[in-house]
Amino acid sequence: MIYHTLDTCGNCSHSLKAIEATDYETRQVFDIPPLKIEVTEHRGEQKTCPHCNQKSTAPFPEGIEQETQYGTSLKGMCAYLNQYQFLPYGRLQEFFKDMFGHKISLGMLVKISKQCSENVKETEIQIKEQLQNSPYLHHDESGIRVEGKLHWCHVASTPTLTSYGIHSNRGKEGIETMSILERFGGRLIHDFFKPYFSYECKHGLCNAHHLRELKFIEEEHGQEWAKHMANLLLAIKGQVEDHLDNQQTVFSSMRISAYERCYDEIVMLGLWHPDNIPERSAVHEHRKRRKQTKAKNLLDRLRFHKEEVLAFMYDFTIPFTNNQAEQDIRMLKVKQKISGCFRSQNGAKCFARIRSYISTAKKQGQNILQVLQNAFDGNPFLPVTP
Repeated sequence: MIYHTLDTCGNCSHSLKAIEATDYETRQVFDIPPLKIEVTEHRGEQKTCPHCNQKSTAPFPEGIEQETQYGTSLKGMCAYLNQYQFLPYGRLQEFFKDMFGHKISLGMLVKISKQCSENVKETEIQIKEQLQNSPYLHHDESGIRVEGKLHWCHVASTPTLTSYGIHSNRGKEGIETMSILERFGGRLIHDFFKPYFSYECKHGLCNAHHLRELKFIEEEHGQEWAKHMANLLLAIKGQVEDHLDNQQTVFSSMRISAYERCYDEIVMLGLWHPDNIPERSAVHEHRKRRKQTKAKNLLDRLRFHKEEVLAFMYDFTIPFTNNQAEQDIRMLKVKQKISGCFRSQNGAKCFARIRSYISTAKKQGQNILQVLQNAFDGNPFLPVTP
């Protein structure tokens, strides 16, 4: 707090040095004080026993193991900037030099990431256990480069939990390295990637994908049925939201039957479109069977996976889209743009585990810098059971 004195009257210039102030006008300036690294030296007494003539040293606090080492606050900041804000190691070194006048080695930054990954291992286990027991689960995958080769980042998530896994295989082999879907018994929300159907659980399809495909078929192929199907899906979605607002959690059987009948009629309308009718083999024996159109592929999906498409109508707790997984995996693209690819398999695995920890903590309202510092203190954040 800084006081500024008033020596003369602003009106008549009379001296006010001997006059006591009756009040104050305040103005506040928010700023950051000069930052510096603080070094705390721990000294353990050494004494020689007069009885046995042996020298002993006083024990140091838990965690104080090296002659020189970094503290949990600094390590937490390194993990925060690197794993959450995606600052590459080179720029992180520049940050410490410019901000604190301190040079930190590349090897130490890598060591800090490995330690963080190891310290949040128990949290990752609990996240996966809770995902396995969730009533529904979002899943998606996206390409990422590791050691210059294409790999895949798989994500399994809910509104309160996230788990990432990076593998060279996009399909079942990569999915199973996460060890989640093998023991999952709820409903899996996804974008119709075929390997997901190999798991013995209920399924729900992303209707955001369907709306995009329907719009393409309507605009590029001029098939009117696609517009009707998109309108129907959105109308059902709107009715679900209205029912929930009115504390109603299920449609009447009559309403469900009406929607199903309308759905089936639109699908049949699409199947009878001239562009979607397959060629007759008897007439075109000498020709090679032509490839199905995108419209016919979508119609087959809508026809044979009706229960999965309309899962949100039968159970109001099931989301309309797979946007949760898409949002959770979007940060990977941000990581690629800022920091580029991973240089090692171990680095990719550390990133996946730490990001699972960070994303889950953020969804559950935690301060990210604080939970990272807690992880280095040996007291990592543990997810709350939904």
